Amino acid sequence: MAHAILFGSYQTTKRMLLSNITLPNNNNNYDISHAVIISTAGGIAGQLQHVTSHLSEQYLGVSGPRVSSFRHLTWPTLRSTLLAFPISSIGFVAFEYGKLMINADESTE
Repeated sequence: MAHAILFGSYQTTKRMLLSNITLPNNNNNYDISHAVIISTAGGIAGQLQHVTSHLSEQYLGVSGPRVSSFRHLTWPTLRSTLLAFPISSIGFVAFEYGKLMINADESTE
């Protein structure tokens, strides 16, 4: 479930940001504004995945006794949630631009 939240929220946030921000018409995916959008969407997705993982582990009893009600679940700390942003942000930038570089290498052969 957490991976579905991670990738689903990433794609949704990225598409929302891309549709609301006008990028230069040079079709260059290496533009800094495109990288900022990917970074922001990746960071938000990482935070949502972190919260989902934290809550589902408690509900399923993975990290201790099973919690029988959603009311009794404890939220992750603000610090751990904030720290999920930069790591996920870097990961998605590396993924997106790595994919672009691989595709560029294949098209030149």
